[in-house]
Amino acid sequence: MELITEKLNESESVDVAKKLDAEINPELEMEDAASKDEKTDATDIASESARAARRASRRRQAEANEAREQRIAQEQVDLTAESSLRSAIREGTQFYGVAAGVETVEGEDGQQEIALVALLKLNFKVVIPFKELFTYNPIDMSTVDLSTEEGRRDYIRRKRVFTEKMIGSTISFSLLGVYPDGNTITAYGSRAAAMRRISQRMFGGTNPRCKEGDIGTAVITAVARHAVAVEFNGVDVVIPQYKLTLRWMRYVHESYKIGDTLSVKVREIHRNEEGRVISLVLDHIACELSDSKERYALLKDGARLRGIVTNVYRPVGSRSIYIYAWLPEWEIPAKISRIDANDFGREIKSGTQLRLEVINHDENGYVTCVALSEHGNSGMFSRFRTYVSQ
Repeated sequence: MELITEKLNESESVDVAKKLDAEINPELEMEDAASKDEKTDATDIASESARAARRASRRRQAEANEAREQRIAQEQVDLTAESSLRSAIREGTQFYGVAAGVETVEGEDGQQEIALVALLKLNFKVVIPFKELFTYNPIDMSTVDLSTEEGRRDYIRRKRVFTEKMIGSTISFSLLGVYPDGNTITAYGSRAAAMRRISQRMFGGTNPRCKEGDIGTAVITAVARHAVAVEFNGVDVVIPQYKLTLRWMRYVHESYKIGDTLSVKVREIHRNEEGRVISLVLDHIACELSDSKERYALLKDGARLRGIVTNVYRPVGSRSIYIYAWLPEWEIPAKISRIDANDFGREIKSGTQLRLEVINHDENGYVTCVALSEHGNSGMFSRFRTYVSQ
């Protein structure tokens, strides 16, 4: 009992001493308060860090949930799209897409094959093998030697060259098969099958929509130096430079590009034994002549002007030559009356500029001229009027 009383007295003495010290020295109380504030600040900082960590965790969780929802939604879209494409295959639906590139794929025989890649949508890729690309083989097989490795490589190279010319064009195709491929849906397609359906619709039946003599619009699908390939009512047609236009041009690709349209007249329709159209003869020059007739009335007989030779024709065994030219100032074609080859003194080639004199207008739409001299040369052809055809 005495021991407990002593401890209580000691405790009271300590409290009394602290109180007296505080009254005598108030700085002790301030230090004690500062210590408490520091402890409070540390607690607040720890609490704020914990709250920031919780907010970051919630944000990451929300982003993960959003990404998951987007992924699920995209998978549902892809599944729906894949289902729609498979239905389109069964129904033979025709699609249109942009030719975007060329790939090398494995053919049915295990050999390399060239294929055109078309984009149906941003995430739909359609691979069209070369054999399914054209309604005919554009490569002259008589010049191909498949018995040697070098010949096979050259054949692949020539296929690639033809296919690359179609990049950038809008083409029609049917789907043959579809399968998921990572983030895209890849399908095998056939442009030739779609083209055959179109041609059958346009040229088939007892009363076809398109007949010989009709005028329509052809779309350029490929351009080379001296020819263009066009698609006309489901038929691929190659038009060489000399049948393409009466205008002067050094190379076709300098004046025409993929996607350009041409007004053409159907001259001939060739069919196979089953009645299916296999080839067409299209005439763009006839439409070009028709468009130029309005300017003929302004060009008077006797007028002298400059012409650029576009075509030179000399019958076998004949001394006479026939020349076609383009009149750049008038944007119309001209036919030069036959003249003796000896009057030129040298061979006249396409691109030669001549001084011409208008003598009349041809019933087919040409301005008929006689050649006076080469442009810039004052010397006249010696006997040109002897050969003028009236």
